[in-house]
Amino acid sequence: MTENLLNLTLDELRRKCSEISVEPYRADQVFQWIYEKGIYDFDQMTNLSLDLRKTLKESFLIFLPEVTERQRSEDDKSVKLLLRLKPKDFVEAVYMISGSRKTVCISSQVGCKFHCAFCASGQQGFFRNLKMGEMISQVLRARDLSPDKKITNLVFMGMG
Repeated sequence: MTENLLNLTLDELRRKCSEISVEPYRADQVFQWIYEKGIYDFDQMTNLSLDLRKTLKESFLIFLPEVTERQRSEDDKSVKLLLRLKPKDFVEAVYMISGSRKTVCISSQVGCKFHCAFCASGQQGFFRNLKMGEMISQVLRARDLSPDKKITNLVFMGMG
């Protein structure tokens, strides 16, 4: 069974690599591809051998949610993304530019425990808290909107 690599810390990935007879330093290379270069496909990680890429694909996946909707602000300084995590689990992430700041606002839950009349999240009810990889994937999807692939600030939406 493949495991979402985004749910793992670097140390955890190093341990998992050792367990499948892959040198632990390879975890560092994979993290560089994902977090520094914005590459989420093992086949594009060209400093890894073909055999190693095959081994990694057999054990791990890099899950990024589908962007189902994208709304740009009139001033073009923010983009709201509606992301599908699972068939019925949607969250929003917002990428915002203000001067030199590039901020991503992410969701930490699917739904909300409070039922505020003015809030769509509250009206749908609370379903679950997000896993680490699901929160990280929101940041990565938003970071892909940045021309230089850099984020300076991270904030969480005010749900529940």
